[in-house]
Amino acid sequence: KVREGFKEIEKQKLILDSVYISSGQELDYITQLEILADMQNIQMNLELSEKQIVNIDGRKIIPLRVKINGDYIKVLKFLEEIERQSQYLNISELSFDNMLAEEGGVSAVLSAKVYSKNAILP
Repeated sequence: KVREGFKEIEKQKLILDSVYISSGQELDYITQLEILADMQNIQMNLELSEKQIVNIDGRKIIPLRVKINGDYIKVLKFLEEIERQSQYLNISELSFDNMLAEEGGVSAVLSAKVYSKNAILP
């Protein structure tokens, strides 16, 4: 019974590991966000400060600030596509501004964290 439990834990660990970006693949993740923005025909500006990256036991917590401009519905679709990604993006703050309302658009800012890890965890 202990072995069955261990096998189940190993399966869950694989699922949990899939939410991390593999170390060294962070740029690929940012590129994927840019592709998603392009697909929705919205403008995206991503701010990343290496000074704010936290390393804990082979894992990195990477804070991001993403500014988005575009049609309201397309911005929402972009956010939905981010949610569908296998990597976990923890959004801590999301704000909208309708200063582009005359053109049918909005500006949104989200503050979030993504997580990366080394290929082999201790």
